[in-house]
Amino acid sequence: MKISVHIIRQVDLVIIGGSSAAVETALALRQQGHSVFLVTPYTYFGEDYCAALNLHEVPASWQLGDNPRPAQVKLALLKKLLAADIDFLFQSYAIKLIYGAEEQFAGLLIGNRSGFQIIAAKAV
Repeated sequence: MKISVHIIRQVDLVIIGGSSAAVETALALRQQGHSVFLVTPYTYFGEDYCAALNLHEVPASWQLGDNPRPAQVKLALLKKLLAADIDFLFQSYAIKLIYGAEEQFAGLLIGNRSGFQIIAAKAV
């Protein structure tokens, strides 16, 4: 059975995950001039600090104080992505890599509450 899936965005790079490292990588790639799309299965960014309650490890350069709260971490990362004009989706799962007719990489199939979508990209 074949299904038709919509391409929701065309970008240079797709990043899977919403950790602080994923966000920082997306920001660095965007600063280099690449278009970037971030996909995370969580409902927020910064799961490496927030989910494990490793809040004492949040970099001081983020200026969130000595005892940051999870909401502060999540908001700080979200604001960074919005300021850099990086598109993202929460609660979306990487399903399958997509390849074109000549077996070249073409994008990523994701699944979420809206169904399946494709993010066309040059690399993941």
